[in-house]
Amino acid sequence: MTMESRLKGTALKDSIFDIVITATGRCIPERILSNEDLKELCGHSSEWIIERTGVVERHLAAPDQTTSQLAASAARQACERAGVDPVDIGLIVVASVTGETHFPTTACWLQAALGNSSAFVFDVTVGCAGFVYALSIAQSLLESDMACNALVVGADRVTGITDYTDPRSCILFGDGAGAVLLERRAAGATQPRQGLLASQLFADGSKAGLLFRPLDANASPDHPAHASSGSAFMHMEGRSVYQHAVRCMESAVGSVLDKAGMLLSEIDWIIPHQANARIIDALTERLGVAAARVYSNIARYGNTSAASIPICLDEMNQLGLLQRGQRILMCSFGTGFTWGATVLSWV
Repeated sequence: MTMESRLKGTALKDSIFDIVITATGRCIPERILSNEDLKELCGHSSEWIIERTGVVERHLAAPDQTTSQLAASAARQACERAGVDPVDIGLIVVASVTGETHFPTTACWLQAALGNSSAFVFDVTVGCAGFVYALSIAQSLLESDMACNALVVGADRVTGITDYTDPRSCILFGDGAGAVLLERRAAGATQPRQGLLASQLFADGSKAGLLFRPLDANASPDHPAHASSGSAFMHMEGRSVYQHAVRCMESAVGSVLDKAGMLLSEIDWIIPHQANARIIDALTERLGVAAARVYSNIARYGNTSAASIPICLDEMNQLGLLQRGQRILMCSFGTGFTWGATVLSWV
């Protein structure tokens, strides 16, 4: 299959349920790594970094702060705001590639931290595309009556796998977590659909060698992962990732709008993965939309991988930018390559 091959598409058009976001939360570590701090490590001025990435500062997890702990803080905040006891959650999905253990999953550690023993849990490990993937999968499981509610978290401690001797990549990344609570509701027969309206997911594994983290213990000598043998840091071909990210997210936006039966002019907010300000600007230009409709906070947080979109959602929610009935389009691109988009109506 080609780069445009579709892995999966889901839509709630004919569903008897609405799958809605009832609350959001986020966890931003306290420690800040500014561009001035990075200047001593990589030699680039703050102006140079801002021009190429849009990042002014990023947050770093404490040395003893794990990915599941970041996820738990964001999850508890969402639960508290929704008035939901974490023990009553039926499904927990964590999008992350920086779990503290190879197994069990980060979702297992999160479940334990929340005191929940009844949910079924799993991770989605597709990097920056993780939250859109996880949201779509959770939507399908709720529709199929596997649970009546779900906690979906994007959490990554990216700085732990960042090579700070690579001056072009280390300037991008920060740590954090964002969470949403999903609830299944009976759809009104005569009311407009609410919540998640449509999702489209894509993948092209032939590009896996352009963005990966080596796992030498399990890779054969001729495996591409050995290109960075002996390193636990991620490997990224920045220029190639940039080119594919813009094109693929643009394509995903068109595909999900077609599935939802909507026009781009009907979308109130676009929330792209916060990869790089240049990618966001290029996507905005190619879509032909006003920059004011495209939310970005990359200047303050950097690229937080799977956490970036749910952090944006919570920030917008707390700022009062999201109003009932607004249509929101989220799109992302990540390792694999994987990419996708989701449209929802805010409740």
